[in-house]
Amino acid sequence: MKIPQKFLGSLFGFKKNYPDLWEEKYRLATKRLLSSTFFLISAKRCYKNENKLLSAIGYYYSIFHLSKALLFLHPQHSIDDIQGISHKKVFNLIQAQFVQRKILSNKFGSSFDYFKQIREAANYKMGSWISLSKTLGDEEHELLVCIAEGISVFKAICKNEMGHIRSLIGDGIGDDWMDSYLSEDEAQEVVNFFLKHDLTT
Repeated sequence: MKIPQKFLGSLFGFKKNYPDLWEEKYRLATKRLLSSTFFLISAKRCYKNENKLLSAIGYYYSIFHLSKALLFLHPQHSIDDIQGISHKKVFNLIQAQFVQRKILSNKFGSSFDYFKQIREAANYKMGSWISLSKTLGDEEHELLVCIAEGISVFKAICKNEMGHIRSLIGDGIGDDWMDSYLSEDEAQEVVNFFLKHDLTT
């Protein structure tokens, strides 16, 4: 997916005029990228162990946190605009600012919406979603494609900052978070995922 020149121009101006604020934004985005990956790996493990409920919720949060990461990087939105916003608003902003402007594919938006519906059914409407296991199995591949797409956009936006971001993930907050939230096996899967996507040192 090619990022439109208009967006890149706005981004360049923001980075040049507000370097300290830009660093704060991409640090926050990196934290959300970590959250996205943790939920994804945990969800995959839950699904493998036939824990359908937690895997459904985890898959949703993986694309939700990745979407928040991208919104933090958008030059037109302040940090206060993005912190603490509702799930519905995250979806609406991703649609308006990334999908409709052809920075992300329509599939990314539809996958976000689909897993949002599954998460809401699992949380609030137990019994309303039939054949959850088959649904998750059928949709996992498409979700992984969308996650990879979102990561590619993240890296394109932060092209000049990726060295610092890899250090944050590999030597900074990433290690601390893995020790706090993941089992040893999950942590190794996360490291492998980061290496696959060139996100760590």
